[in-house]
Amino acid sequence: MSTKVFLLLFFMSMTLNADYVRWFYAYDKAHQEALRTDKDIFILLVDKLDKNLLKESFMNQNYIEHINKNYVPVLIKKDQKSSYPIEMLFTTHYPSLFILDKYELYVCEALRAEVSADRLNVYLQECN
Repeated sequence: MSTKVFLLLFFMSMTLNADYVRWFYAYDKAHQEALRTDKDIFILLVDKLDKNLLKESFMNQNYIEHINKNYVPVLIKKDQKSSYPIEMLFTTHYPSLFILDKYELYVCEALRAEVSADRLNVYLQECN
């Protein structure tokens, strides 16, 4: 099952009122959207898809609306077929979260290894 189909089915199985991050799955398309909308790029880089991480940290949290409104979120799986700037987003710790401006420059230091709702909330406050 492809990543897109899995995520689509996962989100459809949640309640209709669920608030979740609206991910792009191709870095190039996300970067084009960031340039078009003048937004930063919010990149979650994972080794493998973890539905618990997506559910616990990227659904029904107080910062979800902020992410969807102010960033272009993109979910990238390590070694995926579509390209992404691997040299710029290099990490040995998964999951990792990066925020780049529309010109692909770091907005703040990456959040590596443990991406949880609590850490993400603090991270977003520090990066703004």
